[in-house]
Amino acid sequence: MRQMQTVFRRHNDGMVTDVFEDAATWVRDGEIASMDVLVSEAQLAPATDGLSTAAPIPTKDDVPTTFDQMRTFFVMHPVDALLFTHADGRQAQVAREDFGLGPLEDVEKGLDGHAD
Repeated sequence: MRQMQTVFRRHNDGMVTDVFEDAATWVRDGEIASMDVLVSEAQLAPATDGLSTAAPIPTKDDVPTTFDQMRTFFVMHPVDALLFTHADGRQAQVAREDFGLGPLEDVEKGLDGHAD
């Protein structure tokens, strides 16, 4: 079983940097076979346990491949994480919390913590 890769390197405080992990440069290079949007059970109906996969982003043009694009995606969409899959089966994940953005419950209450 392969280990899930993280997309970006992290600071000591846990926040991500804009530097891709060496094992995940394939995300930056656009070698993405699919991207799934992960949402919490509170966002799904009917609810399921833990994080579940919602519908994948439909087109290659909609897949964010840079730090800024991914952060903007999380600001604009109520999702918990993005899961990227390479054609050879490798996977990498990045979460909204990696960017210092609050949980989705805070977004719904207007407490997300990002500057508009």
